[in-house]
Amino acid sequence: MWVFISFIFLFPASAHSLSTCPKPVTAPEALVATLGSCLYIPCRYDLCRAGPSPHPPLLRWLHHPHYDPQQQKFWGRAVEEHRGTTGSPQGDCSLTIPRVYPESAGVYGLRLMANASRRYYKDLRWMHSVTVNVTGTAPAPHLWPDPAPLTQGQKSNLGCWVPPACPEKTPTLTWEGPVSETWGAHLDTWIPPTTVVSYEVVGTLLTFEPSGDHDGTSIHCILRGSDGKIISQVSRQLQVHYAPRDVRVVMTPPSPVHEGQEVTLSCQDLANPPSHTYTWSLRGHILPQRGAQVLLGPTKATHGGIYRCQATNHVGTTESPPTSLEVYYPPRDVQVVVTPPSPVHEGREVTLSCQDLANPRSHTYIWSLGGHILPQRGAQVLLGPTKATHGGTYRCQATNHLGTTESPPTSLEVYYAPQAVQVLQHPRGPVLAGGGPVRLRCEVGAADPPQLKIRWFKDEEELPVETPDLVLPSPHPTDAAAYSCQAQNEVGVTRSPPSVLEVRYAPQGVELVVGPGQRVEEKTNITLGCRGAAHPPPELFEWFRDGRSLGQSRKGLWVLPAVGAGSGGRYHCRITNQVASADSDDVIVTIYYSTPTILRRTFLALAAGLSSLLALVALGFLLHRRWKRQVAADEEPVVEPSRTFFLCKKKVPLPPPWGS
Repeated sequence: MWVFISFIFLFPASAHSLSTCPKPVTAPEALVATLGSCLYIPCRYDLCRAGPSPHPPLLRWLHHPHYDPQQQKFWGRAVEEHRGTTGSPQGDCSLTIPRVYPESAGVYGLRLMANASRRYYKDLRWMHSVTVNVTGTAPAPHLWPDPAPLTQGQKSNLGCWVPPACPEKTPTLTWEGPVSETWGAHLDTWIPPTTVVSYEVVGTLLTFEPSGDHDGTSIHCILRGSDGKIISQVSRQLQVHYAPRDVRVVMTPPSPVHEGQEVTLSCQDLANPPSHTYTWSLRGHILPQRGAQVLLGPTKATHGGIYRCQATNHVGTTESPPTSLEVYYPPRDVQVVVTPPSPVHEGREVTLSCQDLANPRSHTYIWSLGGHILPQRGAQVLLGPTKATHGGTYRCQATNHLGTTESPPTSLEVYYAPQAVQVLQHPRGPVLAGGGPVRLRCEVGAADPPQLKIRWFKDEEELPVETPDLVLPSPHPTDAAAYSCQAQNEVGVTRSPPSVLEVRYAPQGVELVVGPGQRVEEKTNITLGCRGAAHPPPELFEWFRDGRSLGQSRKGLWVLPAVGAGSGGRYHCRITNQVASADSDDVIVTIYYSTPTILRRTFLALAAGLSSLLALVALGFLLHRRWKRQVAADEEPVVEPSRTFFLCKKKVPLPPPWGS
């Protein structure tokens, strides 16, 4: 026969109990017995207040006991009576009824009486009552603790116990259910704490770590007889609190979506208790939303990316796997990226990349330079080696099936040596010597960087001028030359082609050259050469003798054939060009006679001379005679007082001065 305890409460029946000692009797207050089985009421007594006594206590079990106040005595059907252990205040007071009948139900009372060993008490009396119910089926085992949620991963204990069986019976308790089969679950013989049952029972303890899979499953504690047959069992459905699992992000409508659509993101999970907080992230950045749903609307390109959500309850937090939201939109943020960055040196390779954000990705790219469409259609353009003509403003257009977007202008600056270097003259064309100033400017078509160093050259000889302008205040014929300038920046040096400065001037240094010389014999050919510097070259030569023109020629040579004595004189020449005319200095040319001529002329001269001499002699004689007469007429006698006289010349009056 099996007996099971339903409630355990012990009440003192004597006013002599003290708090320093346990209750005198420890036994169940209620039992359930199975009809036809044995009834075993476990019982222990402890008479610590009575102390040692030579007389063992009297233990009397009564069926349906009742108290007679007049006789101060309990009456009832005696079931068993015996003495306790001699000389010991503790002992066994259990009751065994071999077979339970319907009339076996009712109240059983244990009357304990012991002699007091202290002067304050004469004896110790106690009545403990046990209510026995009889049923046709065996009672189920008891489970401990009371039903309560378990926590995933935390070590848990579940106890199962039954009242002790009759001594000749050997019951067993076993567990069945998923939780008992988990890894690490084990069984131990168990004595429930006194807060559960105060007397000895048969118990087993199941130790395990529940998981979320155990939530809602049942565990069974089974009581088996000595023959292995199931006598009774008790079951409990487990409630396991577990952290969120199967966390996932659900998108409505599903990805991809077009920009501008509304999208709802739902964080779905399994959790017990249900999750109370949700944390959202986009591309690793925490979002402010904390609910199970996030509404995106209207969607933008920035809404696209990898979403995750974390679901949290009091057990823990679990994050969902990444979920991608793809938002379709036309190209945007289109820009031209120059590698290496501008500015670059001429000759280097440069890559132009058209970068954009688009979904789906752009499939066509159109490039332009300075507004002119280039033939390239890819996302990259390779320029190499770069030239100055590669510099300028670039744009690119990115296109996908949703639209086309153009980038802002991006400037590529090529660092290059000066180009199109030339010398410009102002005023243009030939200039007159001695005229107004002439300005030569070193003009540079393009250079990058534009900071330049200028050098000037005159017929390959460097001039001490470093400015872009070379000014000739009053051009001189010696300034006529080939001028060039050189422009230099940090990239390179470029020299202009020569520019010829033409300085026009009237003939200078005009000189008459007489050949064979300035003294020539008659009948000789004389050449008169006229030379001098002039620009433009002389157009006309003219020769003069004693101021009279001998003639003109376009060549600088004049011939006097077989000159006679009369050809001598002062000669000079004149050179004329488009500017002016200029004369040479006079050259005296002497023509001397030949020997025959000299002899002939000598004889003639002698004859003429002799005739002239005779005429002169005669004339002289006549003049002498006349002079004498005149002298005689001009003399007067001068008488002095001494009557002496002498002759004096008469004074001839002088002519009056000029202008009077």
